[in-house]
Amino acid sequence: MILKRQEKEGLVKAMYDSSNIVASVYNNKTNDLEIIFKAGTRYKYPNVSKSDYMRFEIAESQGAVFNTHIKKYTYEKLTNVDASQIIQEADTLKVAEDNALIKAKQIELVSRLKDSLNIGEAISSGNDSSEARSLFIESLNKLKLGMENFINEVNK
Repeated sequence: MILKRQEKEGLVKAMYDSSNIVASVYNNKTNDLEIIFKAGTRYKYPNVSKSDYMRFEIAESQGAVFNTHIKKYTYEKLTNVDASQIIQEADTLKVAEDNALIKAKQIELVSRLKDSLNIGEAISSGNDSSEARSLFIESLNKLKLGMENFINEVNK
């Protein structure tokens, strides 16, 4: 899965959350694709079609698309690089993304809690119709489900 993408002067640089592929550089002018693997090995695949590159870039699994669409191209092994900085940046991006997701879930839960409290307050102030009670129960069930999902996400 793509974590970061930067396009400048015809070069598309991307970073991935993949078990083996950490980054790629695609040249829109020459259609050359350079792939950097976690071990620091680099390979250049000349004349990769734009459609094959886009499949690779947006895939949930870069490795799967690499095996089915990129490996068929001829390649040139380039000098190895130290991939540790790329891996470290990818890890930082993943942590930031996880934190943003947790924050969004917290905001959603607070909103659901406020809805439940507002409905509960209306019921306690005399609006205890069956419709209000149904809304309150539905609101509580959504809150419970949201809490369960939140707890599961945090415990991953």
